[in-house]
Amino acid sequence: MHDDCPNPEIILHKNKIGCVIQCAHCGDFLVKVENILYSCNMKSYNSLCNIINYVESNLEDHVVEIMKEKYVLICTPNDNINLSFSMEDFELLVELFEQSKHMLEVNELLS
Repeated sequence: MHDDCPNPEIILHKNKIGCVIQCAHCGDFLVKVENILYSCNMKSYNSLCNIINYVESNLEDHVVEIMKEKYVLICTPNDNINLSFSMEDFELLVELFEQSKHMLEVNELLS
């Protein structure tokens, strides 16, 4: 992930929509979802997980219709940057983050 990190990356989970990778050396994350690439630390990763969980829990409040198709809209903390996913892709996104969180817990237990 970073040039100064000699250890291999840990793939926490990957599916059709993307992957979540953790650097074995520094612990930072690389989240790739479709054409989005996001590098972050543990705090930002947890914040993103919380946002996705919140949207999933309140899905009806985050569905918008664009050109007669339904999309899930995720508002990010960044001004004027929102993410939209088809309903199917949002399910894959939720699964990606749920499984990567589980793998983090498993890795913690094993270390």
